[in-house]
Amino acid sequence: MALRPDVTSVARLFAALAGCIAAIAATHLYAKQIYLFDLYEAFLEGERQRLGLPGLQTDELLAAGPFPSNTKFAQQKWGETGAAWYWLIVRWRSAFVWLVALTVFVLIDGALLVYSILALVGHDPHWLGRTVAH
Repeated sequence: MALRPDVTSVARLFAALAGCIAAIAATHLYAKQIYLFDLYEAFLEGERQRLGLPGLQTDELLAAGPFPSNTKFAQQKWGETGAAWYWLIVRWRSAFVWLVALTVFVLIDGALLVYSILALVGHDPHWLGRTVAH
């Protein structure tokens, strides 16, 4: 709705504001989940070490190889760190990728909010075409 050039400035403002609020809330929720996961992981790994159990961190699991050839891990060659896909899939944490994506949504919605405010006060930059008068 905020991208349609035929909506009123007030409607665009409310749509952009709702988008900003939703994107900020989603980013906060996801960041909080990352924090809690990291906290629980740190606690559990500490307890595993205290009890003399093997760790479950990625570096410790990879060091436990080589892995049997009949496993999907070995068949998919996930351990090949030189492969181009390794940097795209394995190296970057999914949580980081999603946090960046959500932050981009916040920035886009913020830009739409600024656009809406400018259009509402009569200084429409016409990035989205001509808007309907409020």
